[in-house]
Amino acid sequence: MALQLIGTRVRLLRRALKMKQSDLAQSVGISASYLNLIEHNKRPVAGKLLLALAAELDVTAEDLARNADTNMLERFHQTARRIPSAAAELERINEFIGRFPGWAELLDDQIRKTETQADTLASLSDQFHHDPVLRDTLHIMLTNITAIRSTAEILVLHGALEAEQRARFDANIFQESKRLARKAEELLAAFDPDVTVTSNPAMPQKVDGKAAGNLGDIQSAGMQDTSNLAYLVGRFVPALETGEIPVSDIIAETEFTTFTDTPTAAKHLESWAGRYRKVALALPLDDIIETAERHHFDPFTLAEQYQQDVPTVFFRLAHLPTDKPEMPQFGLLEIDNSAGVLLRKELRALRLPTRSGACPRWPIYRALSRPQQGIMARLNPIDGLPCISYSYAWQTQHHLTGLPPLMRAMMLYREAGSLADKAGSRAQTAGTPLEIEVGFHCAICARTNCGDRREAYALTS
Repeated sequence: MALQLIGTRVRLLRRALKMKQSDLAQSVGISASYLNLIEHNKRPVAGKLLLALAAELDVTAEDLARNADTNMLERFHQTARRIPSAAAELERINEFIGRFPGWAELLDDQIRKTETQADTLASLSDQFHHDPVLRDTLHIMLTNITAIRSTAEILVLHGALEAEQRARFDANIFQESKRLARKAEELLAAFDPDVTVTSNPAMPQKVDGKAAGNLGDIQSAGMQDTSNLAYLVGRFVPALETGEIPVSDIIAETEFTTFTDTPTAAKHLESWAGRYRKVALALPLDDIIETAERHHFDPFTLAEQYQQDVPTVFFRLAHLPTDKPEMPQFGLLEIDNSAGVLLRKELRALRLPTRSGACPRWPIYRALSRPQQGIMARLNPIDGLPCISYSYAWQTQHHLTGLPPLMRAMMLYREAGSLADKAGSRAQTAGTPLEIEVGFHCAICARTNCGDRREAYALTS
């Protein structure tokens, strides 16, 4: 949806021409009060009135009707809040976009490129540090390199060898070189899907003589499933809100077929859709919205009101419709006790890991040591926007003799704003939320005074 800034341009152009509001209103056949509403973007302008205003202000109708994407306005606001030292005049942002639309589009393009680069850096860092395929591939490559080096040293240092022995060493170097080339291509393919693995050496052999698994196959099956499911989590699906249509029929529709390209992906989709249906029936849409607004969208209070478990409320709030600007948008992260990511819905304010753990300061990881005890905290990320977070952990399996139970944890979060400052919820009346300085991952976190740092910042000079 585009934000109409015609009124702002009308006001600026009229003032530039030193024209009174009443004179312009009379010339286009409307009242001065109506023109005043137009100039404050409170009334739409189209058709004959648009043409008349453009003619009186000596501009084309196309230029006068030039729109600004609402996403542009939001990006400007987020950037200003992210860099408070700039003291950007937020109250004049509409005037800036209306007066200098070209410069506004140029600035917005640079902001979007910066955000994309930051997302790419975070994604690469996540893959480098947590991708088991990458780790195992590098380990095999190092093993191949060590074997080649050791064999070459024997050939160089021991001089002449018997023909049969030398042939064995030559064959060893040849086979290890082929394996190394294969793994190098697989590693490159993990970062560039257009790369084709052309070499086809014999697979490394295990001790029992059976071929080891192809890491490239693991990568294509596992990583793709995770990324597909990420597009679904947090989506509002009206058909799943009631029990009228079977879940199997819904996920068989065209819009979901791209998420069932592998058996594992289809299983994840079925699990997510079934969970969505169960939660939606337990917490009907109209009722949960009305009740949530009354309790300032505090999930812990809602869990008490509905006598539902906290994860159910978290999941519900993350899957509400997005067409109401007055309703906050929630991000969601669900992990197991190894910090492996199970579900994720990311908001621009705070990036989430795609496969494994992020900053150890995040309350979702601390919740694992405090099961069934809610944690409310304000997160201040170094590369995002302040967020209000709600974290909760619970056991998923009864403990066996001598073993603690398996756990899961969820974190629901939203951008901090007016709702965060309203009193009324149980968590807020109990005291001010914990305030935590967080990052995404140590390798891309520039916070210098962090006592929990596990490794150096990658961009340190």
